[in-house]
Amino acid sequence: MREQIAAGRTDPEIRDYFVSRYGDYALLKPKLGLGTWALWFGPFLLLFAAGGAVIIWVNRRQVQKAEPDLSRVEQEQLSKALDNRDKV
Repeated sequence: MREQIAAGRTDPEIRDYFVSRYGDYALLKPKLGLGTWALWFGPFLLLFAAGGAVIIWVNRRQVQKAEPDLSRVEQEQLSKALDNRDKV
């Protein structure tokens, strides 16, 4: 940068030099275009995808934790077992 300034180059010339050498990312605020689309929207897309993955994971986990309802026979057996436990 110092060399560019010492050579008497203007700000746009210096900016163009850095972009040609290092790419649009060197600007830290790259211009919106086809080549920089991923730089602008990539983080948001990743965040959205990660949020969706977490929501799906939580929903599937809750479904797996849900216990099936007891049948009438199983409910009667459970009631008898609990009654017998209280009598002991």
